[in-house]
This record gives sequence, structure tokens and C-alpha cells, in this order.
Amino acid sequence: MFTPDKKGWSYNVYAVDTPAAAFGPFRDLIQLWRDKAGDRPFPTWRDFELADFKNWWGRLSLANVHRDPVDLDFALWGSKLTDWWGIDFTKKEMDKAYKDRDENWTAYEGPYFQALLDHGGIGVVGGDLRLLDKNYTVVQGVDLLLNKNGEVAQILSGYVNCTPDPPTPVRAEPIWTL
Repeated sequence: MFTPDKKGWSYNVYAVDTPAAAFGPFRDLIQLWRDKAGDRPFPTWRDFELADFKNWWGRLSLANVHRDPVDLDFALWGSKLTDWWGIDFTKKEMDKAYKDRDENWTAYEGPYFQALLDHGGIGVVGGDLRLLDKNYTVVQGVDLLLNKNGEVAQILSGYVNCTPDPPTPVRAEPIWTL
């Protein structure tokens, strides 16, 4: 079984009303997400235009959420993300996309995404890519829920490459952590 030290990642969910400024490099993306939501809990993918993401091109993913059990399949996986991970997740289910997937999904990513959906918050993940033999690459991401047809059905994620530094701490207490 992986341990957090062996895996090299952290998983945190923050309250949806945590100030955008607390998220450091993700503050502008979170503020855009909130602006697009307006009076609704979460925006839809259709609320956005490509130009909205000019500063994030190549560093975004868009995943469709499946439930019972929770899983994600990626409709969009940015070109920079493919460079960093060495995998193009587009049109792939997350739990089947890389080595050690069952153990990693069962112990970490599945519970994290379930908690994100259960709490309806903002997710922040980060660490190195040692599971993909890229332990020299350190990334951090934010996961933002999107509505579709009145329910949370997608997750918009933005990533930054932190190499060689550790991920930037969020200046707030998480409501869930792993």
C-alpha cells in the first residue's frame, strides 16, 4: 500500500467560500469560476469562453464525473499537462490511465474526488509525479466543480508546475484532507 510519503501528494478540500486570494497561484482562476457562477452554486462549462482561460492554456483539464462508484473521464487534458505527466488523459478514465492505478485510485484519488463532491468545495492537490517515474516534476492543481443539467457533473482543473519548489500552501484550513 502506498503511504503519503511514498506517493508524494497531498489532497485537500476547502470550503467553497474560502477567499480566492488564499489560493495563491489559483486566485484568478477561482475568481473567474465564481464570477461565471453568479447566483448559482457552480457555473457550467458553457458559461466560459476559450479567451477566459488565456493565462491557463495548456494547463487545464475538464473531467466528466461518474458516480457509484466515483470516476472521472477527461474531455480535455491540456498539452502542458501531457508534457508534465507524460500521459494524455483525454478520453481516458482516471482510474485506468497509469501504472499502480488501482491502488492509487482506491487509496487516494477516488476518496479525494468523493470528498470533493460530498463537500461541494474547492479541491487542491499537489506533489511530485514519482508514480510516473517523474519525481523531479512537482505540480499543484485546483479542482472546481461545474454544474450540468442542474447537478455537479464536471470538474474544471488548473495546474501549475512548481518544480523545483514544493506546492504553495493554501492560506486556509481544509475541511477535508488526505
